[in-house]
This record gives sequence, C-alpha cells and structure tokens, in this order.
Amino acid sequence: MKYNVYSASMWMLISSGFRREIAKNFDKNYAISVMHRAKREYREIILRTEGIGGMQNPLLMVFILSALVVAVYKSADNVNSCGLTYTECGICKLFKQENCYGLAKQMCKFEFTQTEMMGINLNRTKTLANGDEVCDFWFSKKWIIIRMESVGRRGFINNI
Repeated sequence: MKYNVYSASMWMLISSGFRREIAKNFDKNYAISVMHRAKREYREIILRTEGIGGMQNPLLMVFILSALVVAVYKSADNVNSCGLTYTECGICKLFKQENCYGLAKQMCKFEFTQTEMMGINLNRTKTLANGDEVCDFWFSKKWIIIRMESVGRRGFINNI
C-alpha cells in the first residue's frame, strides 16, 4: 500500500488517544517514546502491506486503523496488553442514522476476526451496539493467553 492522505490522517486523528492512554498507565515520556516508535512502525506496516483495493474497499479505513493498533502494540516495550474505552462510536452513529443499527453488532463481531488474523487476542465485555455505556477493548498477545491457560488460569498480564 502507499502511505497516503488516508493513512496519515488516521495517524493524526487516533494517535493522541493512544498516547494519553499509555501516559495514564505509565508516564508521559514513555508514552511519547512509544508513539515515536509506533509512528515509524505504522508507516513501515502500511508500506509493506499489499493494497486491498483502495477507497473502493469499504473496509480500507478499518484496515488502516488496524495497522495503527498493531504499530502501537509492537512499539510498547514490556507491555503485553493494552486497553481502550470508547464512549461514542462513529460506526454506531452511522448505522443508526441509516436505520440499520442491527448491523453495528455484526461489525463488533468482525473485530474479533480481525484481531485474530493479526495474532492478537481481543477481550471485550461491553459494546455501545449492545446498549452498554461504553465499548471496552483489551488487546493482548496470544502467547500470554495460551501460557496462562496451560497453568489453569485465564486473565491478562500487563508489564511482564
């Protein structure tokens, strides 16, 4: 793919939210460092990835956002899990506006498939599409889940 206005715009729109969340759990300097590495990784991911049909593909922006999540995830030293919480969802708003809100739940299910293909485990207990007050996302590297299940526990480890 080309690093173009869409991928640059996604970085500009979303990266500050990741930086804030990382700073909440660690510190500001660490968050800045992670995001600096992530920006470089994000560009490299975009450039080494085959195109998926450009703007003709309605999932292009979801694909680009996924690349951003992977870049941040890979750039965080000693962090094997991270989470995000949303109180508003543009996808839910769009589906509601277009009188097909039931599709929003299906889009939420697709996120599990998407993260699975990236080698990341997604745990989510609430979604706006299901009527909850937030969407909560918790991403973790698959090997952590496998290791914990092998000893009879299920959960998430942060900073190991």
